[in-house]
Amino acid sequence: MSQNKKLLVVDDDKNVIYSIRRSLGKNELSFVSALSASEGLSLFCHETIDMVILDVRLPDSTGIELMKKMKEIKPDVPIVVMTAYSAAQVAIEAIGGGAFDYLVKPVDLVMLQEVIHRATDEKRNVPQPILPLSDTSDVNNFVGQSQPMQDVYKQIGKYSRECHPVLILGETGTGKELAAFSIHRYSENRNGPFVAINCASIPESLLESELFGHEKGSFTGADKQKIGKFEQADKGTIFLDEIGEMSYLTQAKMLRIIQDQRFERIGGTVTISTGARIVAATNRDLSQMVLEGKFRGDLVYRLNCLTIQMPPLRDREGDIEQLVDRFIAVHNSRNPTRKRSMHPDSVALLKKYSWPGNVRELQNAVLYSAINSATPVILPESLPLCVSLFEESSEVLANCPSSIEEFVKHFVDTHDKDVHKRFISVVEKALIRQIICHCSGNQVLASNILGISRTTLRLKCAAYGISN
Repeated sequence: MSQNKKLLVVDDDKNVIYSIRRSLGKNELSFVSALSASEGLSLFCHETIDMVILDVRLPDSTGIELMKKMKEIKPDVPIVVMTAYSAAQVAIEAIGGGAFDYLVKPVDLVMLQEVIHRATDEKRNVPQPILPLSDTSDVNNFVGQSQPMQDVYKQIGKYSRECHPVLILGETGTGKELAAFSIHRYSENRNGPFVAINCASIPESLLESELFGHEKGSFTGADKQKIGKFEQADKGTIFLDEIGEMSYLTQAKMLRIIQDQRFERIGGTVTISTGARIVAATNRDLSQMVLEGKFRGDLVYRLNCLTIQMPPLRDREGDIEQLVDRFIAVHNSRNPTRKRSMHPDSVALLKKYSWPGNVRELQNAVLYSAINSATPVILPESLPLCVSLFEESSEVLANCPSSIEEFVKHFVDTHDKDVHKRFISVVEKALIRQIICHCSGNQVLASNILGISRTTLRLKCAAYGISN
């Protein structure tokens, strides 16, 4: 790092400026600071600045607006945005507007040093800015400030500027469609339609028609022309959820669309062009499917140029309480005469649960609790059984004695209330989970083995929070 590189810090908090200056120590960067956007812009214009760190909220402007002006003047200078308000909207808008990185206050000084090192060493590789959104008031509904989600926000900001396909990976319920919609809202196609289709919910025989359309008379029942999703999404974004369920034949047509952006309707001879940007998602391991001959390797290579891995809720430390607050607020806005709040003991139980169904399961659990609570404050007994008994069942099964008799004795010795209900819940949950795992998620087979109806099995899975 050369001796003459200069860092500009713009923040109205003198303590933050002091902390950053002190953290640099004998760093080879020289240091200048400003307490307002106007002062910072003046220094940026009249001095040779090699890197900028600025706060989102300034007394005379916003950090995003200041960054835009700086980028218009010197687009190659890396700018790091920091804020105490870790909303997804701010992160995505900052990265989408050309920020080098985004940091949440209180800033980790070690991380800051790493960012400074990367920015000053990689100055030539800073991405060019794009036109920002004029209205970002409702850009998305993401909630969470954990580091895994901050990484997702940064990737959305970067990838939304591109025209290449994006592949979103993650377990069921992690927010893959929300990520796809956010990419669309920040893309150059944002004024076009966002068309979503779940490849797993449509029979294989109909999926091709849904995607590409068909001509009248092309097959039995085709009594009129149908416009497919790719035509509907022209100059917009098409979101292909559960793309791992797509047939091999349809995958071949997908490959051509990605390569040439052209296709024909079923039974048609006219080649149609589409300007739709493709965003796909799956909860399956496509690489393993390629090895098993169930998915085209060449399609995977085309799709995973830009990849986003959505983190499971169990890895998003600190986000559960924020999500609960959001879901409670949504319930209260829809039910003004039956407003609810969550008791701290209930929140503590929600934090301990493993959430195999991720954010979607948490949302359903909060809704269930709000509806079933007899009091304005949601107590632990109003939570789903899978949540309220999770810690207890985990401990019992972890210390399970070798014989049934010992297991029952151990359970009786450690409980003095609602023993029957608790015992049945612990054993039934473990039994259903094992049977479903044994049947590879096939609920028809699982219900036959258990000797119960499929409807009963579904209800019990919902109550215990068991997913396929």
